[in-house]
Order: sequence, then C-alpha cells, then structure tokens
Amino acid sequence: MGQEIVYCFKCQIRLTGADLEKGTAIRWQHHVACKNCVPAVLASLTPEERKSFEAHAPSPAPTARREAVPRPAPGSSTRLKHLKDRPAGPSRRPWLWVGVGGAVLVLVLLVAALSGRPSPPPAASTQPPAALPPKASPEDPAPKRARDGIEKAKRFMKEHPDDLDGQVAAASEAVKSADATSQFREAVELYDHAVSKRKAAHAAELEKIEKEAAAEADREEFKAALDRLERARSLHATPEWSSKVDAARDAIRKRAADLYARLLGEARDAAAAERLRARVTRWGLPEFGKELAELAARLAAEGLPWTPLFDGRTTAALRNPENWTVENGALTSKAERSIAVQSTREVSDGDVRIRFEIEPAGYATFKIRQGPEAGYGVEWNRPRILALAGKAHDLVFRLRGEEVTATLDGQPEPVKVFGKALRGQIQFSSTGRLRILALDVR
Repeated sequence: MGQEIVYCFKCQIRLTGADLEKGTAIRWQHHVACKNCVPAVLASLTPEERKSFEAHAPSPAPTARREAVPRPAPGSSTRLKHLKDRPAGPSRRPWLWVGVGGAVLVLVLLVAALSGRPSPPPAASTQPPAALPPKASPEDPAPKRARDGIEKAKRFMKEHPDDLDGQVAAASEAVKSADATSQFREAVELYDHAVSKRKAAHAAELEKIEKEAAAEADREEFKAALDRLERARSLHATPEWSSKVDAARDAIRKRAADLYARLLGEARDAAAAERLRARVTRWGLPEFGKELAELAARLAAEGLPWTPLFDGRTTAALRNPENWTVENGALTSKAERSIAVQSTREVSDGDVRIRFEIEPAGYATFKIRQGPEAGYGVEWNRPRILALAGKAHDLVFRLRGEEVTATLDGQPEPVKVFGKALRGQIQFSSTGRLRILALDVR
C-alpha cells in the first residue's frame, strides 16, 4: 500500500504521511500545513477555532501505504476534499505529542503577540518638527577679564599702599579690561579714587618742598631754592606734578627779578653799585648782575677825569692830517669837504667824547675802533645834520667789549655795527665842513 501524499495548503509543498508522523507537518480539519506555514493556519482561524485547536491536537498520520492521489490542478478547490472526515488512527509514537505540544505553545505565543490583522501604518504627521533647543553659547570672557582686572588692581593697592603712581597705573589697566562690560563703572570709580588719593598726597608733598624753597629764597639763596625744586621734578612723572613744580620755580625766579630791579635803583654811585653787584653774585644766577657790573664801571669811569687827545693848538692828535688845520682852537678841514681822518691813538674799552660843530651837509659819520677790522659808529643824513647845524654837540661812546653804546647831548644815539673790532682808531668825516672842538678819552 502506497504512502499518503498531500500538499501544504499555503506553499503547495509536497508532504507525505511520514511528515505528519514526524511532526514536520500538521493536519487540522480540512487543512494540511508544513511547519513553515503553521502560523498562516493559526492566523486564518477564529478565536474559537484556535481554542479548539489547542484542546484537540491533530492525530499523526498512519504509517500504512495509501493509494496515490493525483495532485489536483492548480486553483482547484477540491484538492483536499478526499481527506475530509478521515478518522485518525491511534498514535504509534507518543513522543510526537510532546513535540507537537511544544510547537503549539510557541505558535500560541506568537499568535498572541501578532493576533488580529496587521495594523495600518500610522499616518504621516502634518505637524512641523519641533525646533531643537538652542545650543548653549560659551561664556563671554569679557566679564571675567573685567573682574580679574579689578581684583588685580585692588590687590596691588592693598599690597603697595605707598606706591600711588603704581596704584593709578593698576586702576587704569582695570578700566581698560572692563571696557564695554557691566563692571566698567566700578573700574572707573576705582581709578578716580586712586587719582584723588595721589593728588592729595602730591599736594601735601609739594607744599612741604615749597616751604623749604621759600625759606632759602628769604636768605637770597635763590640757586639753592631752584635746585631743590628741580630735584623735586623727578619724584613723579605726571604732567600735573611737573606743571606745579614749574610754577613754583617761576615764583622763585620772580622774587629774584623783583629784588634785582629794586637793587638797581639803589645803586646811586660806583661804590654802591659794586657792593650790590657782589651781593647779587652770591645768588648764583648768572642772568642777574650784568647791569650792576656795567653801572659800577660807568659810574667809576664818570668819576675819572677826561684825558684830552687834542691839545687845541696842533694836529698831533691826527694821523695824516694834511687836509686838516687848527683854527680858533678847533681841528678844521681845509676843504669844503671834510676828508676822513683818524686819531693817532687807539682805543679799546672805556669812554670817548667828541665835541664838534657841523655845517649843513649831505652825510657825516663818527666811528670807533676803526682799523683793519671795521668797528662801530653813528651815521647821519642831511635832515639830521641840518637839525644839528649851528651849535656845538657832545657825542660820547661807551665801549664795553662788543657792547658799544652812544649818547648825543646826553640822549641815546643808535650805534651801527660795521664790524666787531675790539681795538682801533677814532675816525670822522663829512661831506661838509666839520670842526672838532675836543677829543677826549677816559
């Protein structure tokens, strides 16, 4: 007798009775399924049928040979009809039930997890995706830098209470580090406090120095007072400090200048001028005393008698006097035009006095220290000569090194520098007639 041949209702794989006996296939009512299609069998059952399946496990197929059944045509609905209501024989292999029970248990659990028809896929959400939370930005370093700068300045102030310039510098750096931060105002207040503290300390320090300098000025130790203030300048490098020191030095110099002007007025004679000059020299300021020295020399010279170079009778006082003669006690040019003539004596420092009369002319000149190197002199044009004509005048030169001054009848007269000779002759000439009444030195 042939072996029973059936086909899996799902995948149409060929099965035999041996497959049913070995448990590699299952028969349930009108369905036969291979082990791979058992889940499809369970999925097609109603809940009541699944309970019945669990209560009545199918019998294994008999091992006797069965008549071969032709394979139904594809699509036929009656291919398993001949199997309907076939009685199941007793099992010859009890272990098969154990295997079937285990498979059923697995299938039940699988069906329980996947019971019912598959759920439709969820509809696509129409809501826009939620915005991601913003990333945390790194901490701004500026506030920390500002705090560090302020704390650094405070520590410096605490550790260096006497270094006021350093405190201001540290506070200034704190202001820079706190720029454009909420700590800027605190840094500025710290800086203002340091500046105010330094200003008060500097004011007290300078007041003490000024008192010491004023005491030296009271003793007419003006150079010592100025030196003290100059040394004070280097104590602090701030412009405000330097400005106040300069003002204090200017005040000391003004005291010296005012006193010097008063002393000049007290020099009424040569002795007094010399005494005051020595007093001013002790001040140690070279810019003062020059006027007193000149005044002393002039007053001393004025106390000396004049020495005449012209004796009133001869032309011995002149070098090369061919064009000059003596008339009525005066040196007079022979021609209408007074040709230039020089004295036989040279002069250097001292005073020279020329007493003269001049007739109307277009030009006249008197020169001092004339020689190979030009010296000094006065020049007059026609208008000035016309104002002088008709009477005698005294022209006095004062010679003090390169400083040469002149007076005409006691009034200052401009001196022209032709050269800076320190020694030479007296020379005079005119385009008109000129008479020399006296030629004196001292």
